[in-house]
Amino acid sequence: LPSQEGHFSNVLEPRVREYPELVRAIVKRGHVVGNHSYRHGLNFHFSLPNSLHKDLDRFDSALHEILGLRCQFFRSPQGFRTPLLADVIRVRKLSCIGWAGRGLDSVRTDPKAILKSLVRNLSGGSILLLHDGGGLGGREDRIATLETLPMLVQEVRARGLGFERLDKLIKVDAYRAR
Repeated sequence: LPSQEGHFSNVLEPRVREYPELVRAIVKRGHVVGNHSYRHGLNFHFSLPNSLHKDLDRFDSALHEILGLRCQFFRSPQGFRTPLLADVIRVRKLSCIGWAGRGLDSVRTDPKAILKSLVRNLSGGSILLLHDGGGLGGREDRIATLETLPMLVQEVRARGLGFERLDKLIKVDAYRAR
């Protein structure tokens, strides 16, 4: 989701609250939205369970107000998973999502380098990570990411692979009503 004026708005307030119509449009078009935390900062990983629950609750509440649904998927900021976070994820019965390839597109500007990183370990069932904003010192400019996408589609298809929505890929419901 876009940020405004170069600020990383998800650090202070989830982008879902800023762009509710965009969130609805994303889901209406058949995409899945997951919990990526409310704060998103590095301090998230040093939080105690009560604070982690509150953080995830804030994001869940924001999304529930917009969609009437609760996410079943969680991707930890920066991909870090601590034992305390693992306990919180287990208690909440969330599916923690990682990735097999990431483009490092929040800092890279060369689409070919982004593509090379994404497809290095590409195989059937791979989950790939790209960004819509920089975060933590990354770049807001998404031109390189957008230029990478057609090359990625071509490479995936050339390997005889295709694309699948996350919930279908891992066979877990993306949302629950409450």
